Amino acid sequence: MELDAAAEIGKIRKFGRYAQPTCAVLFVILAVSGPATLVFALSEAGWSVTEARGVGRYFAIGEPEPLSLAAWSLLDATLMFALVCVAVGYLYSLFGALGRGVIHTADNVRRIRRIGQLVFALGAMQIVLPVLTVVLIEAGMLPEPAAWAVDADFGPDALLLLVAGGLVLLISWIMEVGRLASEDAEQMRREAELVV
Repeated sequence: MELDAAAEIGKIRKFGRYAQPTCAVLFVILAVSGPATLVFALSEAGWSVTEARGVGRYFAIGEPEPLSLAAWSLLDATLMFALVCVAVGYLYSLFGALGRGVIHTADNVRRIRRIGQLVFALGAMQIVLPVLTVVLIEAGMLPEPAAWAVDADFGPDALLLLVAGGLVLLISWIMEVGRLASEDAEQMRREAELVV
């Protein structure tokens, strides 16, 4: 059964018109949740001898209060948050182009590639930043409280993000090859028409 290209393009445009506002709503959620999380983290950043407190995936018990560890964990969370915001921005642009019927373009391939790179970076950072934190504490660059822990669970979240990012990068590569092949075929067709 052959696909009706015009009908499929219509579906893609419709999807883009619905998905772009969804990204706008996601931006609003991020705009509210980011500062709210920061305020909560700052209010919870003090550690005492008797209770474990933490920011993000970093937890400590002990004196003195490891403020530099809290600052590091906030930097970690801010960096992850920024990557998510940029990825949503690329999605917003991509869905806007699809909604206008602009589908097989170099700009869309570039947007998809950037989304894949950002998703892959999010997965990699979930592994690299906790390990880097342990290295910095062991090197004495961050104070070591009486007891501390870094949630270094590299379980499904990080691995899924790495795999998803890799798949999106593969898709962007395949789309670019397909787009270039289509352009070459179109150019050969035009040249053949000129010769005739």
